[in-house]
Amino acid sequence: MSLILQGFESDALVEQINNSPSKRIIQEIHFKYGLKVLNEDKGAFLMCEPSTGFAVAKVWTTTEDNETVYNYRSPYYAKERGRSTADRETIHSKKLSTLMGTLKRQEVVPNVERLVKYHSECWYRGKSIMETHFGRTDKRVDIDADVLHALLQKVLGVSPDTNTYQIDTNICQQILDKYNGLDKMNEEKQREVKRFFWNEFWCVGADSNDHLVVGSAKLDTHGNFNVVKPFKRVRNLDEYEDLKPIMLMMKVHMQDKTDKFIANTIPQHSGFLNDLDMITSYCQMMDSYNFVWALTPCSNTQY
Repeated sequence: MSLILQGFESDALVEQINNSPSKRIIQEIHFKYGLKVLNEDKGAFLMCEPSTGFAVAKVWTTTEDNETVYNYRSPYYAKERGRSTADRETIHSKKLSTLMGTLKRQEVVPNVERLVKYHSECWYRGKSIMETHFGRTDKRVDIDADVLHALLQKVLGVSPDTNTYQIDTNICQQILDKYNGLDKMNEEKQREVKRFFWNEFWCVGADSNDHLVVGSAKLDTHGNFNVVKPFKRVRNLDEYEDLKPIMLMMKVHMQDKTDKFIANTIPQHSGFLNDLDMITSYCQMMDSYNFVWALTPCSNTQY
């Protein structure tokens, strides 16, 4: 039974695990929660949820008073108090059974549903980015109070004092045209957002490991994102030939705007690329747990 995430196995990583005092905690977490190792960095092993490839936690050991201390750190957990973010996110114990008990008791290890919900925050941000592209469509009262007073009197059948209040019909027509235009803009915005997000769309994420996570989702009538094609961590898009052309076009399109491409694929950028029908979005500092996302309708990759 492999302790390493499928597609990322190597003899070197197997040897690192076998020679590490962290092997016990890796085995226990794999046995209890199914997490698998993605890589090793400075003695810490990054573990992922295997069906999605989403990173969940780092585990490692230290020595204190000649005893092994087991450590588990995850952004999906935080103690109420701690000296730093790292301290609040870390559980440590000299007894592995105690640490495992804490993980179970406090429901520290997230399930797939929780992981998807966490990452979908960036997809919601992408939706907001697209809505912003169409401009503000809220109506504001930008009419002189005296004119408004006169209009109210007229609508309610109260004869206005024509010496005091004058209704400028040109101003009224301008405001009416503006409001009608805002209604049309809002209709177009809602139609386009619905077309993009209520149908299946690709979600391609890139993280600081220079890997990609690929899957698809759609928005339901309750405003929740549901996964359609399961997510998978990959090194490149060789398994997703339909995605390659649009992703390449995005890179070419953005090359004169940024030289920062995560996994040599997705620009570290948030915006709506109207010409390509794509959205890029990221919400947190780039690291092993957070992605910059490229979103595009699945229909955009069907040629």
